[in-house]
Amino acid sequence: MAETKTRDGGEPTAAERKALRAADISVAQSLALCNQQEALEHKAQTELLELQLERERRKDEFDLSQDYHFGHVVFATPVDDDTALALASTLRRVARMRPNQPVVIDLTTPGGSITHGFAAYDEILRLRGEGIKVTIRVRGEAASMGAILLQAADVRECGPNSRIMLHRAAFGVVGSTHEVEDSLDEARAMEANIYRLLGERTNQTAAWWKKRLAQRKDVWFSAEEALKVGLIDEIR
Repeated sequence: MAETKTRDGGEPTAAERKALRAADISVAQSLALCNQQEALEHKAQTELLELQLERERRKDEFDLSQDYHFGHVVFATPVDDDTALALASTLRRVARMRPNQPVVIDLTTPGGSITHGFAAYDEILRLRGEGIKVTIRVRGEAASMGAILLQAADVRECGPNSRIMLHRAAFGVVGSTHEVEDSLDEARAMEANIYRLLGERTNQTAAWWKKRLAQRKDVWFSAEEALKVGLIDEIR
């Protein structure tokens, strides 16, 4: 307690000291009560925030489980390392939650990476190998690697106003002569694999597709044209 004086400058009496001590205790108690109240309010706000976050998390899980319950996956993005990995992970999760049940993928993509696209392609083949029927439905467009990814499904559908596009593989190569030659060899091998897959899944041969795509331009197919050459099984 700080040193105190009476009004006349003399030492305080015993009664005055007692009153001062009581005043100090009262102030300390008031400060403690304020701190306690602030702590309680902070705790309440924290618990309310945690409750809100938990409700949002459960809602997200419920919405997600509803999509998985129906085996419906939407892939509406370019094909790259992140999106292909996300698609493969989603398909694995769906397979765990709905073993041996059909899966439907709505596909809208301008294409992208061949390497990462084939990662998703192989995951779809793995599901099919486990007895899971996979249907891919083109919504809007399935271009470039998207058209190849479409071929991985058991059933390939295309909306009546949607389109499919194929073209020769595109690669960018920088390096020494030997590195460029090695990259070109790898590019030719990838193209040969694509022609082989198209020959196996469509009404046309691999040689037909190689010739059809030999021109350096995009080849677009309407839903009717895609059905005619065997790129899809149904228009719906």
